[in-house]
Amino acid sequence: MKISITGTTGFLGSKILKRLGKSKKNYILQSINLRNINFSNHENLKKEIESYLDSDFIINCAASLNPKNQNDFYLNEKIPLIFENLIKEKNSKTTLIHFSTINTIIKMRQDRYSLSKIKGEKNLNKNFSVIIRLPFLIEKENNVIKNSGNLMEFFKYLRIKYLPIYPMISTGHIYQPVDIDKFLNFLEEIILESKKNKVYNIVGKYKKTLWELFEEVATVENKKT
Repeated sequence: MKISITGTTGFLGSKILKRLGKSKKNYILQSINLRNINFSNHENLKKEIESYLDSDFIINCAASLNPKNQNDFYLNEKIPLIFENLIKEKNSKTTLIHFSTINTIIKMRQDRYSLSKIKGEKNLNKNFSVIIRLPFLIEKENNVIKNSGNLMEFFKYLRIKYLPIYPMISTGHIYQPVDIDKFLNFLEEIILESKKNKVYNIVGKYKKTLWELFEEVATVENKKT
């Protein structure tokens, strides 16, 4: 089975690439580096993407978490539909798995990242591609939270030595984080069963406030909050 993955330099994409690379299923893996493609040249962009349409799956992890410029928004908003349209146009048997955020179904989320991801999945045919909306992903080792993914920012705050106070972490936001290893198990099930035409809203079993997540990181760092 041939699988092409975008965003392999990021947290999620790199974990997927590593996990599938270690699988006994002997997947043929390709990394698609969208950052090296000139988005302003639409024809060249399409030709580059077409070269991956012999894959059984294209897994789109590429995203700008803090979109600021035109390329960032293009990556979040336009690229998913370009993939899907080319798959249809070329009558390819490729299945697109597009990663979005669970924030897209939370109306109170009005940040640039969430709004751009809403646009990114809005025009996708949910009867054609697989859309996976993810929550906060946490990596643990021996049940201890690791300095990776979205939590890297928390660890960074706690390692500032000369700041008299730490940044205020709002207690209002509720999260249901998911362990990255458990999610990767689920993703491989989707791949092996060749599931299509699905939208998955992923959440963890337990609810935590942002403060509780920060406090858990502080415990790892042996610091008081």
